[in-house]
Amino acid sequence: MNGIQSVIDHLKQYDKDNILSLFPQPVYNTVVNCDDDELCILKQQELYHVGNGSVSKDNHILDLTPKLKSLISEQVSTFLVKLGFDFDVMIATSWINHHKQGEWCQDHMHTNSMLSGVLFLDIPPNSGEFMFRRPGTDGTRLFSSTIRPDITQSNHFNSELYSIIPQTNQMIIFPSYLTHSVSCNKMEAERWTVAFNLFPVGTIGQSLNQLTIQP
Repeated sequence: MNGIQSVIDHLKQYDKDNILSLFPQPVYNTVVNCDDDELCILKQQELYHVGNGSVSKDNHILDLTPKLKSLISEQVSTFLVKLGFDFDVMIATSWINHHKQGEWCQDHMHTNSMLSGVLFLDIPPNSGEFMFRRPGTDGTRLFSSTIRPDITQSNHFNSELYSIIPQTNQMIIFPSYLTHSVSCNKMEAERWTVAFNLFPVGTIGQSLNQLTIQP
């Protein structure tokens, strides 16, 4: 079946008036349930304020919650299999993000990382949307950073932002180069997430291009 689908997809290049969507950005969406005991451990960790929210002082926070770390690792492996890759990754860093009413997170990306993820531990309604910004051209514009043509209908070719309204226990994994942010928490209830960075581990490639990374 996969072979047939591959042929069908390939033939789309010959369709008249067809727009090919090349090289999509893979974002994995799934569910991971954190048990009450480990959730309590995470919420009790020491935080420091960064101006528009708080972050845990411990940047290997998932080492405190082995069951949750194992569940996340399983989903990471599933994601890589779905993408058709065959290599292992390690959770290089992990930390808590905490947002009270009026707090938010600015546009940023994760450096020194290949894949990143966020597990939405405790997400009250209206406590902030998770937003991805289009990568590529300067200013994220499709054609230019200075030309801003009107659009008739928003779609994945012309949109600059993609917004996710997260739910508790939802988890997303995405390439670390994707710029993302979190909108303002408008509720009195507090918002809790765990973020993590992933990096390849073991031997990758062959011959002159082979690289071995020790955990």
